[in-house]
Amino acid sequence: VVSTQSTWGSHCRCQFTAPGCVPRNLRPRTGKEAEEFELANNTTKRKASDRWPQGGPGAYWCRRCDAIKPPGAHHCSTAGRCVYKMDHYCPWVNNVVGMYTQKYFLLFIWFTFFTCVFCGWSLVSRFLTCTSHRGYKKLPDYCDTTPIDFALCVVNFIEAILFGLFTAIMTWDQLSAISENTPYIERLKGKRGKQRSFYENMGSSGINAE
Repeated sequence: VVSTQSTWGSHCRCQFTAPGCVPRNLRPRTGKEAEEFELANNTTKRKASDRWPQGGPGAYWCRRCDAIKPPGAHHCSTAGRCVYKMDHYCPWVNNVVGMYTQKYFLLFIWFTFFTCVFCGWSLVSRFLTCTSHRGYKKLPDYCDTTPIDFALCVVNFIEAILFGLFTAIMTWDQLSAISENTPYIERLKGKRGKQRSFYENMGSSGINAE
């Protein structure tokens, strides 16, 4: 019960917490910055990579949001926003796993894993108890199963194995991303975050790629 409640609680927190979206109206603060981003040239529709070299102002401007994209932020096409320290979009929670939601996502898959382990262990224990009795000792009432009960137990056991393996892999992936201080998208681009201790990364509500 505690594991299930913790799973739902972390799921709700991850789903309804703002992941760390960059403000839509984030603009240069000074005229010099505006000139660097060429905001006055509204008639030019070229890509940012055509106007600025890699690492220049164009690398920090999102064409879709038409706003500044800070270092470490990435545009999520599903959410339609730039998210700081974005790892990925998760359909399970219908939200972006980013700066403020990664710890809740990690808790969600962690508690889901323990729930799957508990379900699998309970079903195996029930099976062993109901098949290991010998003699005239009365079997527990839960051993008197119906065909529907048996089918549901089989389906539940298969789900426990599949989701248990999946959440275990996802947990390891998230812990690796936090320990390396590098979100999934940054790893795909071959970038590495600032190397710090695992405790420092965990204490900063997720990944702190710089």
